[in-house]
Amino acid sequence: AWSIKEAIFKWYAAGQVDFKAHIQIADVEIADNKFVVTCNFTKHAPIKLKVNGIFFNSTCLSWLATD
Repeated sequence: AWSIKEAIFKWYAAGQVDFKAHIQIADVEIADNKFVVTCNFTKHAPIKLKVNGIFFNSTCLSWLATD
């Protein structure tokens, strides 16, 4: 969840994000060492975001999907 939050925080870039209030994880799909998470970002108008991720060497890397 921390890696997902950081990916969204960096995407928004304007700061002043209350993670608990503005980011809700709606759906999680995990297969092998990869995942896709659907999140709702509600700082202003609601925006649905997809975050992709991979686990490797005890590390998690997440990034926003571009599709």
